[in-house]
Amino acid sequence: MHRILVSQTANNDGQGLYVVDGVLVKDADQKLAAHRKTMEASNWRKVYHSEEFQMRRNGNALIMQAYFTNRDHVGRRIFFIYFLDDFNSTDELIEILKKDANQLERQIDADTISMIISSIQKDKKLMKIITAFLAAIVFGLACYYIIKKI
Repeated sequence: MHRILVSQTANNDGQGLYVVDGVLVKDADQKLAAHRKTMEASNWRKVYHSEEFQMRRNGNALIMQAYFTNRDHVGRRIFFIYFLDDFNSTDELIEILKKDANQLERQIDADTISMIISSIQKDKKLMKIITAFLAAIVFGLACYYIIKKI
């Protein structure tokens, strides 16, 4: 499972902090490669958007943009981007994100992130049910018209 965490520094000096696969990256070339990977996701399908949280998906891969609970030197919440190429559950995602955030001595709001992801998954299930229901209605109407013409 490949993952990238990008965060601003505490003094927001324009230098990003990068954790790639659980390791804090110092090498400029590795940072650039990680940056490019996260930018590829900018045209993925947006599944959730608010002022505080954004998530995009592409198959099983996801990228989220949110804020740590930590504050920068002027009191603003510290921004982060998290890329994950695959995950099995919301709990797994939260635990891995916590570990990666710890590399930067940052904390996440796990309850809010978990609630948003669960809501997205429920909405996705609901859309499948509605789609199946509508397909059944269309099929039923088509059968009715065919039988009525016979």
